[in-house]
Amino acid sequence: MKWAGPKLLAVAAAALVLTAGAQAEKQLIRTTFLTQPAWSPDGTHVAWVAGPANGYGTVWVADASGRNARPLHQFGHSPLDGVDGVGQIAWETPRSLLVDAQLSGVVQLFRLNLRGQATVLNQLSDLNFSTDASRRLVATTGYTSSCGHPNCPAPIHVLDTATRNVTAVGRPWELDMNPALAPDGRHVAYDRAACPATNCGNAQGIWLAAWRNGTRRQIVRDGAYPVWSPNGEQIAYVEAGSVWTCDRDGRNRKKQYVPEGSLNYVADIAWSPGSDQLAISVIGSVTDPHVELLRIADGHRSRVRESQGRTVQPGAHLVWLP
Repeated sequence: MKWAGPKLLAVAAAALVLTAGAQAEKQLIRTTFLTQPAWSPDGTHVAWVAGPANGYGTVWVADASGRNARPLHQFGHSPLDGVDGVGQIAWETPRSLLVDAQLSGVVQLFRLNLRGQATVLNQLSDLNFSTDASRRLVATTGYTSSCGHPNCPAPIHVLDTATRNVTAVGRPWELDMNPALAPDGRHVAYDRAACPATNCGNAQGIWLAAWRNGTRRQIVRDGAYPVWSPNGEQIAYVEAGSVWTCDRDGRNRKKQYVPEGSLNYVADIAWSPGSDQLAISVIGSVTDPHVELLRIADGHRSRVRESQGRTVQPGAHLVWLP
């Protein structure tokens, strides 16, 4: 199979959709529920999480073509308890994945190999995480329940999977969320939300921390959901419903994308491997959900379409082929 450009993977209508630039060929792996698509670092496999029809919270893998699909491991056994399941997966090496799963109310990070063997690496505080380019470092939101509800302020946690050491970033009275590790692993960007507890900091927006020495500073006054470009030079984020970018130090802020229609909003952002495009999942309007590609150099926008010309429906998660 030949592709004209970078390959983008999205979740839509319980199917894997493989697209190339503005053209696409569609390959379906049908399940009742499907989420968390992830390309292997060498581009030879794709993994995802399937829902109740194929085992609640089951991690699957297939060849890049969509063939040879097979379940690797089931995390959780009851689709009714609302407790067990997989929050996120990411490839660690071409032969293993990192899986963030909650079992009996405990969130843990697992290493899962292609033989289906799962090993616990560490307990985590959140069902979503970020990694650096080496996949050695894992950052999560550090929720606690000390104030009487699940989302009490807590520092960001950075886990070194090689040493199992966890470093806290920030202060315990501020609600720091959505950490994004820089590709080189030296910094972590995150957003600071309004605190639910009393006596917490009022400075919100996007923050940047050199997590090893604790140095941190605000780089954007407003905004949330930071995403690093693969070259580590820019950060994309959402502010007031629009997609913005800035340099890693917060300079050269630019509004890159505004969704069309008052009901539409940005659900996901993914940088292309060359750091020159953004894939943007737009949902909200039942009549016009879609995925768009944005070229950073000139702002050119194009909707991702299938080979039949139909607009690709967006998923909650977009990833590019490495």
